Amino acid sequence: MQARVNYTLVGAFVLAGITLLSAILWWLLYDRQQIPMLPYDTYMYESVSGLNPKAPVKYKGVQVGYVERISLDKTKFDRVHLRLHIEKDVTLTEDTSATLATQGITGLAYVELSGGSHFSPALMSSDKQVAEIPSRPSKLMEINHALSSLFAQFALLSERLDTLALQMSDLLKESNRQEFARILQNTQALLTELRGLTQDTRQFTNQELRVQLDTLLTSVTQLAESSRHELAQTRQNLTQALTAIQADTQQLAATWTKTGQSAQGVSRDVSQSLAQITPLVQQLQNLVKSLEARPNQVVFGKPRPALGPGE
Repeated sequence: MQARVNYTLVGAFVLAGITLLSAILWWLLYDRQQIPMLPYDTYMYESVSGLNPKAPVKYKGVQVGYVERISLDKTKFDRVHLRLHIEKDVTLTEDTSATLATQGITGLAYVELSGGSHFSPALMSSDKQVAEIPSRPSKLMEINHALSSLFAQFALLSERLDTLALQMSDLLKESNRQEFARILQNTQALLTELRGLTQDTRQFTNQELRVQLDTLLTSVTQLAESSRHELAQTRQNLTQALTAIQADTQQLAATWTKTGQSAQGVSRDVSQSLAQITPLVQQLQNLVKSLEARPNQVVFGKPRPALGPGE
């Protein structure tokens, strides 16, 4: 029994497969030159090995063009000139920069564009006046420079360590060690002498101060005894003088009473004398009382009166 085959379905399936395959091939072989492009130049100061013509140009990871031409700069042989074709609809700014990047582990390189802020003016380019995109070192170049700098610092450090080792070797020679030991011994002897000198100075100072204090105390004691004797003698003399004045006053008063009216002129003189003598006697009495209460005021004077409120 022969199976029936639907050739219509088979033909439709074949046509669909051919169409899909054609679409895939067209997408793979799509020529980006059909899209309007603008030329841009950039210059690399490092090796561009792994970068080929038609290599993609990406802006923040999105392909926006390709590398048209790679050549050495004829004016400066230390840099490589790259002619880039970038889609016209892509707006680049003056702070946009180009750098080399690699695709995974294949080693193939492409040009990566970065930067571009809204505050920077647009970078205008045309076929007649090609704009230049500034370049930056690649990550590999930065790592290379960092490693070179690190190795240079290690070499310098190694050289300094060698120099330090030589200096330490010279320092630890037998002659230098003996000299250091001699210096330490002399320093210890000097410190011992200074310690003894300090103790002698302290003892001498204490003895001299003690003698001066004893002399001062003796002088103060003698002054106090002398002042005490003088105060006692002065108080005794004042008491005797006051007693004599009182006796003379009483005698003079009695004489004046006896003379009566016959001595009126003399009475007036005596009255005036009595009027002058009476305050003097009162002051002498006050002085005697003050000396009895504060005998030290003869040496130190009268005490200052206490200050009033706000003084």
